[in-house]
Amino acid sequence: MGERYTPNKVLPVGAIMVIPAVEISTIQEELTQYFGEIIVLGEPFSVQDFTHYYDQEMGQEIIKYFYYIPALMELEGAEQWKIWSDSREKAFSESFGSPRPVNIDPGYLTLSKLVLFSAKGYSHRIYIRDRIYAEVTLQYMHKEFRSLPWTYKDYQTPAALQFWRQARTELDRLLRHESAVQPN
Repeated sequence: MGERYTPNKVLPVGAIMVIPAVEISTIQEELTQYFGEIIVLGEPFSVQDFTHYYDQEMGQEIIKYFYYIPALMELEGAEQWKIWSDSREKAFSESFGSPRPVNIDPGYLTLSKLVLFSAKGYSHRIYIRDRIYAEVTLQYMHKEFRSLPWTYKDYQTPAALQFWRQARTELDRLLRHESAVQPN
């Protein structure tokens, strides 16, 4: 019989898409309040450089940011981050009178993978609970992030991979610090 182990803590990560009418600082503040930590944002880029999937719902000027929260969090219950982000998206939609002015895609980073949560099931997504699925978006192997057949193109760019390496370095630092201060 196999032993069950408590998973290591994770680094919350994700992506934010906003239309020009939404200040990214507003979303940063919301994430900071929810997670209790200030978030680190990557450089902004145009979603339309990679896809037009969101054009009808969000318009043709969508800016995207990757983010991470520089704090270790428990993995248990992390799917609730997606439920929270969906509720915030709905609130922004109501206040802006727009179908979707904000899209927040949360997930987490371990030393071996980047995982994103989704409300949509698909062949490569695993059901977690509360109508939330998870997918491994990037794998970390042989000292580099590697994409998978379903990895979104914008997660595979050199700038994105550099950002995820930065986040992984922070995760490694936090895990080492935590283990150094744990009593024996």
